[in-house]
Amino acid sequence: FLEVLAGAGDAGYTEAVTEMRRQVAANPADSQLALAYGTMLSYREENRDEAVTVLRRLIRNPATQVAARQTLRQTYLWEPASPRLAGQIEELLTLLPNDGELLAKLEESRVAQRAAGRIEAWELANQRRVPEAERRFRDILQAN
Repeated sequence: FLEVLAGAGDAGYTEAVTEMRRQVAANPADSQLALAYGTMLSYREENRDEAVTVLRRLIRNPATQVAARQTLRQTYLWEPASPRLAGQIEELLTLLPNDGELLAKLEESRVAQRAAGRIEAWELANQRRVPEAERRFRDILQAN
């Protein structure tokens, strides 16, 4: 019922997440319920950080590890490429080393990571913090 409600617009989603969160808190040993909750959270960008936390915990549980791994994989693929995402994907790739889509997303995230580093270095240079800017530019060049 809650999964259907979650698909019924913003109000339905909010109500479903609130109720699912209450049920998970009342039944902390129910890993299948936690998996359904993590999956539900993954559908909305504003809840994905919490989804990742729930799913990463469930990957260590033999009863939920396969489904949690696949849901976490999909969650990462839905996320926009970012420096933070690169580290998360690298961790998941230890479990799914030949996943072409994850490898492509990792490369996108690394590009975003390098771009963020260049921006940071330029900002340091603009602040006349030249030694720090040089160090940051060198780090970026070595990473490439």
